[in-house]
Amino acid sequence: MTRTLFFHVGPAKTGTSAVQYVLQRHDNSAVIYPKVGLWADGSHHNLVLNYFGEYGRPEVVREDPAELLARIGKEARRSTRESTAATGNAADARTAAAVQQRDR
Repeated sequence: MTRTLFFHVGPAKTGTSAVQYVLQRHDNSAVIYPKVGLWADGSHHNLVLNYFGEYGRPEVVREDPAELLARIGKEARRSTRESTAATGNAADARTAAAVQQRDR
């Protein structure tokens, strides 16, 4: 089965927090919302910030980004769902620029 990983890193104040709130609390019946790299608010900030090596915020728990993504893959493989979503707000202009550059 082909699976899709949706990874959304949105700029601040674009509704990402509302999406995170809903996805964190749902039962994974439609889409998997991995519990890897989450902050208390349900965002994947720890995943995003580790991926881009942004350690300036005191809340960041340093983890190997490859390991975090591997854990997401493991969680997705345990499910029969075809879609997995991870979300996070762009932490700053430098991270947002990096996301845009990698999307090209």
